Amino acid sequence: MKRLPVDTALLAAFLRALAHSARGRGALSIAVIVAGALVESVGLVLLIPVLQVLTEREGVVPAWFAGWNPDHLLLFLLGSFLLAMTLRGFILYARDRLLWRVEDDFVDAQRERLMRGLASARWASLASLRHAEVQNVLSSEMVRLAMAVRFFVQIAVGALLVLVQGGLAVYMAPALAGTLLVAVALAAIAFSGLERAGALGHDFARAGLNQMQVIGNLLSGLKAALAQNLQQRFVREFRQTLHEARENRRRFTERQARTRLVFAIGSAACACVVVAGGALVLQVPTPVLILLVLIFARLAGPVASLQQALQQFAYSLPAYAAVAALDAQMEQAGAAIPGVPQPIAPGPIELRAVRLLHGAGAGVAGVDLVIAPGERIAISGASGSGKTTLLDVLAGLMVPDAGGVLVGGVALDAVATPAWREHVAYVVQEPYLFRDSVRANVAGDTPCDDDAIWTALEQVGAHALVRRLERGLDTVIGERGAILSGGERQRLALARALLRRPRLLMLDEATNALDLPSERRLLQQLAALDARPALVMVTHRRENLDLFDRILELREGRLHPVS
Repeated sequence: MKRLPVDTALLAAFLRALAHSARGRGALSIAVIVAGALVESVGLVLLIPVLQVLTEREGVVPAWFAGWNPDHLLLFLLGSFLLAMTLRGFILYARDRLLWRVEDDFVDAQRERLMRGLASARWASLASLRHAEVQNVLSSEMVRLAMAVRFFVQIAVGALLVLVQGGLAVYMAPALAGTLLVAVALAAIAFSGLERAGALGHDFARAGLNQMQVIGNLLSGLKAALAQNLQQRFVREFRQTLHEARENRRRFTERQARTRLVFAIGSAACACVVVAGGALVLQVPTPVLILLVLIFARLAGPVASLQQALQQFAYSLPAYAAVAALDAQMEQAGAAIPGVPQPIAPGPIELRAVRLLHGAGAGVAGVDLVIAPGERIAISGASGSGKTTLLDVLAGLMVPDAGGVLVGGVALDAVATPAWREHVAYVVQEPYLFRDSVRANVAGDTPCDDDAIWTALEQVGAHALVRRLERGLDTVIGERGAILSGGERQRLALARALLRRPRLLMLDEATNALDLPSERRLLQQLAALDARPALVMVTHRRENLDLFDRILELREGRLHPVS
C-alpha cells in the first residue's frame, strides 16, 4: 500500500487544535484572504480595457463605455485599478494582523496548556519525566510549531490565491488556462517530497532533544569535569549532535533546492506554452493574452511558495507531535485536585504503617511515626534509604502504596491533601530562586509587608546580608540566586518557608551549605520561635543533633530511634 505523504492522524489533530484556538478569527481570516484575492482579480480584469484602449484596436471599447473620450476612459480605468489595489492593500494589512493573532494565540495556548499540566500534575508522575524533553518541547519545539502554523497559513493564502486567480484565467481562456493549471498542480504535487520532508522533520526533533540532553548534562556535571580535565567529553558529544542536526538541515535544503530548480524550469516552459499556444493556435486577443501572461507570472511565485511551504510544513509538523506527546503524558499523569479552602484539624501528624517502595526496593516499608505540634525530629540514614521519600509522603506529594497520613486524626485524602500543603513548608538542598528581587523571592505568593520579610530574614540570620546588598530588598539576585553563596541561598529559602507560618517545616539537607556554628545558631533560632512549627530535618551531620527532641534513623525502610 502506498504511504500517504504526511501523517494524516497528526495533521488532523493539528488542524483540530488550530481551529479550536482560532475559532471565529480563523473564519474571518479565510474570508479576508478570499476578499483580497477577489479584489486583486478585479484589478487584473480592469487591465483588459486599459490594454485595449492603449493598443487602440477597432471595437475594443466595451458597449457600456461607448461615447467616452479615450483619454478620459483611460484615466477612469486607471483610477479604478488604483482604487482596487488600494483596497487590496488594506485587506492584506488586515489579513496579516489577523493571521499573526491566529499563529501567536495558538502557540501561546499550547505553551500555557503544557505549563498548566506540569504545574498541576501529580509529583509521582512528574518525577519520571525527562527534564531535557520538557525543556526541548517548551523551547525549540514551540519555535518549530510556530513555523508550522506560519507555513500552514502560507499554504492557505497561496492555495486561495491560486484558486481565485486560476479560476479567472480559466474563465478567460478555458482550454489554454485549464490545461496549464492542471499541469502546474500535477508538477507541484509530483515534486513536493512531503513524505521525506516529514521524516527529516522527525529526525531533526530527535537531534534537538539530544542536544538539550547534552547541554543539561554539561551544566550539571561541568564543575566535576573541569576538576578532572574531562570537559572535552561534553564537547565531543555536543559536536556529534551538531553534526547530526546540520546533516539533517543539509539534506532538507538540498531537497528544497532541487524542487525549486525543477519548478523554475517548469514555470518558464508554461509561460512559453501560454504565449505560443494563445497567439499561434487559439488566436487569443492580444489584451487577453497579455493578461493571461500577467496572471501566470503572478501565480508562479505563489505556486512556488506553496510548494516550498508544503515541504516546510511537513518538516515542521513533527513539532506538534512532540507537543501532543508531552500533553498526553500530562493528561495520563492526572491533575492534582485543587486545594479546597478548609480548616485543618489541630493535633499531631501521623504516619500509620506507610509503605511506598520504588526502584530496586528503595523507599519506606511499614513506617509508623507521630509528630507532635512543635516537635523537632532529625532523620538520618544512608543514601537511598528513603529519607526524601518519607518527606514527600508527609508533604502529600507521594501517595503511599499502603497505610496513610493523618493530621489531627483525619486522614489526608485526595481533597484534604492539597489543603494540607497550605500548612507545609518544604526546603530542599538546592532551593529554587527566581531571577528577581530579594523581596519577591522571600515573599513568594504570601501576602506580607516589608516588616514581616525583615522579621523572617532575621529569624534565619540573613538580615545583615540583605542590608549589605546595594539595593536591599530590591536587589535582583540573578538566575537561581547567582550573586549569593550556597548558604545564603539556603537562608533566603528558609525565610520564605517561615513566612508561610507552617504547621510542619521539612528540611531536606537544607542547611548543609552552612558551617556547623551557623547551622547551630539557625536551629536555635527556629526552636525559639513563638508558635514554632513541627520540624522534620533530614541530615547527615551529627554535631547538632542534641538540639532535636528525637533522632531517628531510617534503615531497610523502617525508622529506628537513636539514643
